[in-house]
Amino acid sequence: MTIYTLLQLSVDAALKMQRSDGSMPPGHNGPYHHEETPVRNTAHWLVSFLKVYEMTGDQRYRKAAEHAAHYLLKKENRPGNGAFLCLKEPGAHPANGLIGQAWVIEALAGASSALAMPECYEVAEKLFLLHRWDENKGYWHKLRMDGSADPFDYTFNHQLWFASAAGMLKDTPEAVDRAGAFVRYIERKMLLYKNGIIKHLNPFVIGKGIDLIKAPAKVLYFYGLHRNYIYRKSVGYHGFNLYALARLKQLLPDNHGPEPEVTEKIASPLFREQFINELEESKYGYPYNPAGIEIAFFLQIFYPDKDEDIQCWLESQFKKTWDDEHHAMNKNAYDKATNAARIYEAARLSDVAVSL
Repeated sequence: MTIYTLLQLSVDAALKMQRSDGSMPPGHNGPYHHEETPVRNTAHWLVSFLKVYEMTGDQRYRKAAEHAAHYLLKKENRPGNGAFLCLKEPGAHPANGLIGQAWVIEALAGASSALAMPECYEVAEKLFLLHRWDENKGYWHKLRMDGSADPFDYTFNHQLWFASAAGMLKDTPEAVDRAGAFVRYIERKMLLYKNGIIKHLNPFVIGKGIDLIKAPAKVLYFYGLHRNYIYRKSVGYHGFNLYALARLKQLLPDNHGPEPEVTEKIASPLFREQFINELEESKYGYPYNPAGIEIAFFLQIFYPDKDEDIQCWLESQFKKTWDDEHHAMNKNAYDKATNAARIYEAARLSDVAVSL
């Protein structure tokens, strides 16, 4: 069995779930239990459809990808002509901050070239440019439904993934320049625990200089009150951060990224039993984030000689989460629809043989 075989099996099962309008079944944002629109999971599956079409040339996958892309382009998904509506949950940010929009941009940017649909790129580019960029701080603001700016997104991985999505907009100088600027100053934005884990909630937005913008008081209060919770969450999201870092290196190889010693520090937990055990216990690990895929991708990009570790992480992922009866990566998941869709992250891996 190989990773690409598992991806194709999963896509074959997903084809039966695609709705008449091209959308895929929505989830509820994993353990957050926020009701989602179909936008996120449709974007994820679009990436997988494109990959399996690239692998096989089978027109069924192309048609599914076209159908998904056309769904995302529907005006109803951008009711105010600004951000895509990702979350229906009262009180939640309807765009799901930067991360919800990053998932749309990466899917549409990929579809544009693979399907010869320039309208996908046009929408992705417009969506990116609507996000206000603070040149001095090197951070993006969240976007409202009407296209106006919200405050900064204080979650580090949201900023990081948005930069990764920007790196896919190769024909948009502002996107490439801003993604590059984000990468060049990434050490000033990335706060680490002593053991190398990247902190999930960044209490400061740190720019190019020493100037700081303090986060809202309620963010700092929450951070102080729930240190243990934030650490466990950071463990679950460590691979998610590493995946985006690897994607940025893949997309922008000429940009100066983390210094080698920083890369070594954030990679060091991956080879420690303590992290492996803590990841098992985090509800933001395998039950939600596909950490085994994410870490394997990071290793393929930064440590390509670590073949045994790459295979080990992938086998851990699929032994824990692969439902062989339904051909879906959603066993033991909080949110079966979303976890199944997140196999799309494996589409960027080089193929690896695994034993399940």
